[in-house]
Order: sequence, then C-alpha cells, then structure tokens
Amino acid sequence: MTMAAARDLRARASAEFRAVVGQRDQFGYVLILIIAALVLRAWAGDTRLGLFVSVVLGGITLAFILHTCGVHRRLLISVETFVVFAIAMTGISLVLGSETDGHQIAAVFGLSIAFLAPLAIVRRVARAPVITFRIVLGALAIYLLFGLAYSYLYGFTAVAQGTPFFVQTATPTSAIYVYFSYVTMATVGYGDYTAATELGKMLAISQALLGQLYLVSVVAVIVGNIGRVRRPASTADASSRDDAVASDDDATDPNDARPAGEA
Repeated sequence: MTMAAARDLRARASAEFRAVVGQRDQFGYVLILIIAALVLRAWAGDTRLGLFVSVVLGGITLAFILHTCGVHRRLLISVETFVVFAIAMTGISLVLGSETDGHQIAAVFGLSIAFLAPLAIVRRVARAPVITFRIVLGALAIYLLFGLAYSYLYGFTAVAQGTPFFVQTATPTSAIYVYFSYVTMATVGYGDYTAATELGKMLAISQALLGQLYLVSVVAVIVGNIGRVRRPASTADASSRDDAVASDDDATDPNDARPAGEA
C-alpha cells in the first residue's frame, strides 16, 4: 500500500468516525459495545487484565451511550470524570491491592453503568419525535443492560452477604453469573444453577418479571408504532384547550336562550 493510499484510508476512517460520533441515536453501535462488554466479562472477567479491560470497555460504552442520547454537556463531563476515576481505582486495586478489591470496584462500576445508561436511553426514546428502527435498537439495548446489571448484582450480593450465591458451586465464574442472569431474564429455567439465599431468589424473581414485562409491554408498543410521528407537547396541549372550549360551547344550547322578560 502506497503512502497516498494509506493517507486516503485514514482520512475515510476519520470521516466515518466523526460521522458516527456526531450523529444521535446510534443504538446499533451501542448494541455492539454492550455485546462486546458481555463477551469480555464472561470470557476474561476473572483475570486481572480481563477485569481491567472490561472496566475500560464499560466506561467507553457508558460515555458513548450518554453522548449519542444527547445528554447535557455538564452531565457528560461529570460521567467521563467518574469513568476515569473508576478505571484508575480498578487499576490501582488490581496492582497494589487484592483481586477481590478489584472485583468489588468493578462490580460497583458495572452496576452504575447498567443504571445510568438505561435512564439516558429511556429519556431519549421518550422524547423521540418519530419511532424509528434506531429507537427499537435503543429499547433492545436497555434489555441487554438489564441482564448485565443483574450479572453484576448477583456477584455483589454474594460478596456483601459473605455466602455463596449458588447452591451448586461456591466459586462461580463471571461467565456463570452472566449465564444465570440472561437465562433467568428469558425465563428459560434450565435449573443447573439455582440461588442459595432468600435474597438471591427474590432478585431472580424480580429479574424474570422485569424482563418479561419489559418485552411484552415497552418493546412491543415501540415495535408496533414504528414510523408513527408523535404530536409535539405544545400541539397536544393546544388541542386539549380547544376541546375544552368546544365542550363548554356545547354545554350552552343557543335554542334555550329566551327573549328578555319572558318567563
């Protein structure tokens, strides 16, 4: 490859990157980042390097979600600062502290990602003037984030209670937590892993209910309204006021009016 061809390739790649970053509602890329974070957590989440890389990827995913949802710049800067701090603390804990400390920090950070990102996506979906395929992808991204959040929550619960989370194993891997989370949310119920504590059972029930209710209500409604244009709030308010005035006019029947002095 010649130098001119290499420069042309870099220019096209840079232009494509700026186009992706500059546009809103890039939920297809959000799904790719979430799936990459899930695969990395399941495949290498138990090693020091894999844990650190998963935290970095999670931070990038959160920052990109907030950016593509168009949140306020101050909030975006605050979250980016938090991401840098969490990555630094995870790296320090893995290098100088114990591996357990690193897992705890990563779990808290993962919970915060899975909590903040759906809020931003829900806000963006609720304000979208037109229901597009990208909005549907955003709703599906929320579903995946629910599963990611519970996979971190189950591990954090085991550490907080000081007891094994599962009946079948006392040392579950990150892959087992991810597997159990999505199997529970899909209500497949393989039964090879079951929660050992009452709190774990209640969390599993809440995830199963949340996952099914979300799919049959929110996602179904959004998919059923693809292409529909929503009325702006100001237009809806004006229509409501017009309807109220019309109702008041109808309540007064002009035929009931009588000449002055007539009984």
